[in-house]
Amino acid sequence: MIQLFCTRELASQLDKSGKNGRIVTSTINPGFVNTAIMRDAKWPYTWWLAFLKMTLSRTPEVGGRTLIHAGEGGDETHGQYLDDCKVGK
Repeated sequence: MIQLFCTRELASQLDKSGKNGRIVTSTINPGFVNTAIMRDAKWPYTWWLAFLKMTLSRTPEVGGRTLIHAGEGGDETHGQYLDDCKVGK
């Protein structure tokens, strides 16, 4: 929630700056993505994480779609929370 508030304030300040060029800022949620980021976790957490990855996780390709969507986003995504390639609540 704090990250979203900071993003919206940054977007507001960017709009007020009046400088040339356009910067679009957003907060993204790629979801629970099956990556190796927790590869150094200790047992028994690794067992629980493996179970969650098998049942709930997305592939890196699917998770990365929200990142790409934010990167190519226009005015409709400026200062917004992006979830599953759309503006979320």
